[in-house]
Amino acid sequence: MPKAILLGSKSMLCKREIDIAQGQRGDYNGIILVLRRSYPYPEDPEVIRQNLLFSQNVVAKVGSRIVGSVSYTNVRVSKGEVVETPRYRKNKMYYVWGLAVLPEYRRRGIAARLVREAERDMYRKKANGYFGNAFSEEVAQWWVCMFGVRLRRLALDRLMTAGVPFEKRFRQEGFFEDLKTKCRELMSSLLTRTYTRAKTGIDESYKSRLH
Repeated sequence: MPKAILLGSKSMLCKREIDIAQGQRGDYNGIILVLRRSYPYPEDPEVIRQNLLFSQNVVAKVGSRIVGSVSYTNVRVSKGEVVETPRYRKNKMYYVWGLAVLPEYRRRGIAARLVREAERDMYRKKANGYFGNAFSEEVAQWWVCMFGVRLRRLALDRLMTAGVPFEKRFRQEGFFEDLKTKCRELMSSLLTRTYTRAKTGIDESYKSRLH
């Protein structure tokens, strides 16, 4: 049998053996192992476990072995507790983190399959999109080529973040929808300021009468 046919058959077999699925709590140890083998400066295992607990996770498995994973969340976690509701949650945006594949299983399209499954799940949850940080320029360009993300190098809210920030939106607002959103935000801000000033004035007037 020709060598090319053998190689093609082997490639097809590898793809069939790799299953992509939503991760469960029982997968946490496997995900942590993948992350610690894939990143040069991995976080403490317990910190990773806490972050996994408040994230959705997609895993790639060969049999029962986890060989890749990606996670996404819309909350901010510290010491195992949700500490705030980030602005991106209000905007129905998810934060994607922890995309990793074991070195011996790379160059097989596993990372792309993981992200596509995560995108489908976020879209089903009616998310507007997601954002993340690529730890190198090469990885950032991979996200651009594979998923059409937009790099946000000069975004003011990401200047202090390590890596190359990127963002992808599933739905682009039209001009008038975007204008209406900005007007609502402006009116809400003005009303809040007016209310705060009025309340402060009333409180000061009441205190002066008491004295």
